[in-house]
Amino acid sequence: MSTLDNLVALVPPPPTAVKFDWKATESALGSPLPDDYKQLIDLYGPGQFNEYIRVTAPTERGGIIHSQKVLIDSLMQMRPTIISFGGKWIGNDGSEVPVDLGPEDAPPPVIAWGSGGEGGIGYWHVVGENPNEWPVMFTDFSPVSDYHTGGLVSYIYGLLAGARSEVVHFQESRPDITEPSFVPDRDFSPFTGE
Repeated sequence: MSTLDNLVALVPPPPTAVKFDWKATESALGSPLPDDYKQLIDLYGPGQFNEYIRVTAPTERGGIIHSQKVLIDSLMQMRPTIISFGGKWIGNDGSEVPVDLGPEDAPPPVIAWGSGGEGGIGYWHVVGENPNEWPVMFTDFSPVSDYHTGGLVSYIYGLLAGARSEVVHFQESRPDITEPSFVPDRDFSPFTGE
């Protein structure tokens, strides 16, 4: 079973799937997106896992396309503070590495994928040409952030299944996950590029 199959078994998706135009989405973003994200969104659509991980989708208003500038600007503004406080990423293997968001005068190499409780934002760290190898990072702009090399679906599944005890962002604020759930967004129109 794949990690996506495990997630579906743990948290069934809504009964009706919405198809998204990935070619138009990637063209509008100017970048390819990881396959696991596209599969996740094709199954679940935009919405929230257990009230603390919101995954955005390519929608006509808001969503992954229209939110990039604001979310990347937020990280760019906070970058000097994160670095000055000794910012570090905690990997899914428990390792700690210094935060590296590139030169201060350039936008950080990230694409935002969602958000979470208490102001957290999820990004892909765009390193290399293959989007399926981009690490997932989740930060509330404090000096310590999650950094997961297994992909977005693996990150979400680990949170919901309780397999990621080292998850930094949610250690103190993590809600009880005795019944993992997904609440789909309502009233959205998929992005068409028109």
